[in-house]
Amino acid sequence: NHLAMIGLGGTGAQQSKDCAFAAGSIAGAPLRVSWFLVIFFIKQLVDAVNEHQLPLWVRVSLVTGNELLLLGTVLCHEMGHGTMARRCGGTIAEVLLWPFGGICFTTRPTGRSPREKLVDDLYIVAAGPATHFPMSGAWVALLAAYAAACSHVVTPSAWKYLVPFS
Repeated sequence: NHLAMIGLGGTGAQQSKDCAFAAGSIAGAPLRVSWFLVIFFIKQLVDAVNEHQLPLWVRVSLVTGNELLLLGTVLCHEMGHGTMARRCGGTIAEVLLWPFGGICFTTRPTGRSPREKLVDDLYIVAAGPATHFPMSGAWVALLAAYAAACSHVVTPSAWKYLVPFS
């Protein structure tokens, strides 16, 4: 069973079963989203609606845009791990987006020597963070376009919307 794990992976696997819903698939891998992310998003929307400093559409678009940017970044990061696992001969069992980021549950091919397993694991571990190099350029361009389009509206720091219950 690919979800039979201990430690943080085991916690994520249990939450994937108990506290998440199927949200489709990406690149052939099942995608699950934790209900806790939905609760945090709703909490952020409620806070934005109750603020009254900016027009409602600006507050809602900021919260929604920040959440999409964060989840897109986490999903790309996890798919970096999964894609490398596939390149090393494994598969992606599922991807879970949860409050601690994401978990890409992968398998590895059988019959590999300990050294080959170690090298594969190093590649898989490094592939997630490596996705942030090209992503950072894309996010900077996206944020610059947003800032140019909304230059007539003064907006608060995005950090406020990224930290739930602040």
